[in-house]
Amino acid sequence: MAFGGRVALGGGFIAVHGCDDVNDGGGLQFGAGAAFVFKRSAGRWIDHQKLVAPIHCSGDGFANSIAIDGDYMVCGVPADSPLGSACPSRAYVFKRTNDVWGDPVQLFPSTQTGTDRFSWSAALKGDWLALGAPESEFTIGKVYIYHREGTNWVETDILVGADTDPGDSFGLHLAMDSTVLVVAAPNDSDIEPFAGSAYVFRRSGTTWTQEAKLTADNPTSNPVFGQSVAISGDTIAVGAIGDSTGATGAGAVYIFTKQGAVWAVTTKLMSPIVTAFSQFGDAIALSGDRLIVGARFDSDPDGDRGVGYLFRRDNAGTWIHSHKVVPSGIASGFEFGKHIAMDETTVVMGLGIQPTFVYAMPGDIPAVSTWGLMITALLLPVAGTVVVHRRRSSRFLQGCSRVVLMALFVIVPVSAQAQSPLFPCP
Repeated sequence: MAFGGRVALGGGFIAVHGCDDVNDGGGLQFGAGAAFVFKRSAGRWIDHQKLVAPIHCSGDGFANSIAIDGDYMVCGVPADSPLGSACPSRAYVFKRTNDVWGDPVQLFPSTQTGTDRFSWSAALKGDWLALGAPESEFTIGKVYIYHREGTNWVETDILVGADTDPGDSFGLHLAMDSTVLVVAAPNDSDIEPFAGSAYVFRRSGTTWTQEAKLTADNPTSNPVFGQSVAISGDTIAVGAIGDSTGATGAGAVYIFTKQGAVWAVTTKLMSPIVTAFSQFGDAIALSGDRLIVGARFDSDPDGDRGVGYLFRRDNAGTWIHSHKVVPSGIASGFEFGKHIAMDETTVVMGLGIQPTFVYAMPGDIPAVSTWGLMITALLLPVAGTVVVHRRRSSRFLQGCSRVVLMALFVIVPVSAQAQSPLFPCP
């Protein structure tokens, strides 16, 4: 089952995309999609609610993009159907009231030609929402901006890069913080084929203006700079999964900081153990001085099952690798670290198939460490179990790559149903 294809974290909730079938009374809609919502309660993550689209068709892929901020959650439905069809590309914004995510507001783009994959990506911050349509206009791509006005979300702008071309896939990935929006165009080939780029837009009042275009420092063919983007304050991280500096396709993550009026490259991070085709940087999450990077084809310690790497920035501004996250019980080829979300206390890492892993963010991190993160939950969408763990010791054990865990309790989710394997989500 495709569970964990997208993950979002915020306000004490985790939302996980599941490629679920939906029975609307008129027949089973294969792969219509769902969002499984888990709530943190008394230190535990409990199965809380299952969200589906009010209107759904087979293969919709509801919640292919998810974002949470405060009392609002957006779930994208980048269906391969145009406006005017039964189930076109659209998005739903849910509002939380008394911990219940209520009836959503449905959003459509004001302009749509063909199948632009509107809402393939989503970024939400305060009263502002950005939805990417990377296949719009012969895959030039667009980003639609919405502003909340009372209970309505009103489209206020459509963003395009100053120099975007067909094939760039502008808007494939998004990240927003305060008044800054980062838009990835990983197929941008202006410098080299598929060199990639990321555009920075800043809001002044209600107006969004392009402030910068970010690229790799020495791009060659196929680095795919912009495969992932993240922002926290005056720091932007951009993944380049095809970067071959250390080994072919090993990947890298570029760190940019705002210096005056310029976004400057300050660091280029690579995997502590460089492996060809590991795709380090395929997914990233940034919160303050902490960055977690997924390398979904990393074969260390074995078999391409994927690895997560946690970095922290010290007082001198240097990014230091502090933790390596290797899940136990995961077989080769499961692509751990394909999808990541993080806040000040929690890391969520999805596989694209069940389960989704939840880790507690460590407190004080030493300068150099191989300690593992503390796993607090395994989230499962089907009739089964969610096993939540805690540390047996009150302290992490220095020199150990994993922490000894013990199961605390088991939860049987009540909001899931059987999944057909015939229609995977997009």
